[in-house]
Amino acid sequence: MKVTYLVLSGYNKSPALSGEERYQIEGISNAVALLRRFSRTSSRKTLTELASEAGMSNALTRRTLETLAQHDFIKCVAPDEYELGFGWLSLADIRRRQVGMRQIAYPVMRALRDRLNETIILSIRSGFKRISIDYVESSQSIRRTAQSGFEAPLHIGSAGKVLLAGLSANDLKIYFDRVPLIAFDNSGYVEKNLLRTELEAIHKCGYSIAYREITPDAAAISAPLYDHHGNTCAVVTVSLPADRFSDRLKAQCIRELLKGTLEISTHLGFSVINEQLCP
Repeated sequence: MKVTYLVLSGYNKSPALSGEERYQIEGISNAVALLRRFSRTSSRKTLTELASEAGMSNALTRRTLETLAQHDFIKCVAPDEYELGFGWLSLADIRRRQVGMRQIAYPVMRALRDRLNETIILSIRSGFKRISIDYVESSQSIRRTAQSGFEAPLHIGSAGKVLLAGLSANDLKIYFDRVPLIAFDNSGYVEKNLLRTELEAIHKCGYSIAYREITPDAAAISAPLYDHHGNTCAVVTVSLPADRFSDRLKAQCIRELLKGTLEISTHLGFSVINEQLCP
């Protein structure tokens, strides 16, 4: 019988939406409808044009455009005249980097899976969260399964902490100032000083280990990927059932993971000058 470990699988039936939730979803649909009115040949639109083409009232159109403008997705270039904002450029750049990185990382991730026969996950940072963008699953009957698009705050789990450890001092301060350090199961708060100490150890060692942190049956080891500037640009994780996480397997995972992430980083343009890793 096949037994599968899920990482927040999301396969449960969606609960019924409240009136407020339905209103919020309708707001998203309205925003998308307006954004689709722009094209190469129609890069600027008036309020009246947008309302008419999207089948919305002028008042609702204006409110939606104002909300999009707050996030730099729409720009008001003249009274009641709009064009796309520059907020899309950062999203497009993230997507471009994802595609290139996945193509480079996937063969190494697959080889890493073959050597360890554990699930390998590729994640990136998006704002204050880490997001899984690709994975190669173990072939073992009892294994960790992954899900593209899974996200979690940076201060939780081995992958997030690797990305957090790679932030500049200023970006790390911003994170601590703006993000409540709540545990993943909402059972309490992560102590900031302990987290800082852990991040310093990750930065020195080059990897992070999490044991039964996000889910009670999981263990994970993560290591960073570096770009040509030497900055952390992504993270690769070995995810496995906690019951299988022996000292011998842990040592093997660390050794193979560091070898694999160094190979991917080299393909991304990173050059090793002085490699210092924990024994």
